Amino acid sequence: MTDLTPIIKAVDFIEGNLKQEIAVADIADAAAFSLYHFCRVFSQTLHLTPYDYLIRRRLSESAVELADTDRKIIDVAFDYQFNNHETYTRAFKRMFGMQPYQWRKRPAYQTLMPEATAAYIRHINKGPYLKPVLEERGPLCLVGLTTMITDDAAVVPQLWEIVEDEFEEVPTPQRYGLLWAAAHSQDQVMTRFYMAAVEAAPTDPLAPDLLAKTLPAASYARFIHKGPYGDLRLSQDYVHHTWLPKSGQQLANTLLLQVYPQGFDSACRPDSETLLYFPLASPPLPPSPRIGEGGGG
Repeated sequence: MTDLTPIIKAVDFIEGNLKQEIAVADIADAAAFSLYHFCRVFSQTLHLTPYDYLIRRRLSESAVELADTDRKIIDVAFDYQFNNHETYTRAFKRMFGMQPYQWRKRPAYQTLMPEATAAYIRHINKGPYLKPVLEERGPLCLVGLTTMITDDAAVVPQLWEIVEDEFEEVPTPQRYGLLWAAAHSQDQVMTRFYMAAVEAAPTDPLAPDLLAKTLPAASYARFIHKGPYGDLRLSQDYVHHTWLPKSGQQLANTLLLQVYPQGFDSACRPDSETLLYFPLASPPLPPSPRIGEGGGG
């Protein structure tokens, strides 16, 4: 589909009516499509059915409300159009792996499915870049510098400027980025860290200001991120919230290994293609069933 405007309008309609009683036919009307054509095009575009997208977004927004307020669980469920406590609890556990009352005690915000923005919809429809390849990789020793990720978009480029100075005498070494997250024990809010690094032998001497990190041999799902580094989160959202639930795969940890095409500078170009390696747990689970029963549709 070359014109994504109707699907963007449909998603906007869903987002504006998460607490209203709507059916898939209503969403199709917002896109000015017949019901059959709409369901087919929506699924091809977002890789989720309209119903699954609606339910996952309702569950995600309801989870935020559970964590941020003291309202009764059943009242929150009703607000998001789940017609009884059992239906809501069953759908909630399928998506988040825990009961709503357990979430309220220890919310895991990283599992929430974000809104499919226009930028996200256009990003995942650039071409067949986000098709996974399962790959085995041996141990990898990385040497570089680490920083905590903040809202400042310049943090990672600035770190790379320092790393490039450290390795200016090394002839065109392969550049790697390593992203991972750690949760605070109390509120489970994730803090993200980033390592700008090059590959090294474990026996290589290490400069005093550099750190070394060795990744063990592992199974990975490899994706191609098409676009600048600043859009990386769009590819991550697709993998975490669409591909993983549908595939039945689970991540072994929060690490994300990034392999840059010609160094970090090239990864910031609009036409760059960066390899993303997500470590997989073994064995995979069966693909997830439909999330919701009730809750609109």
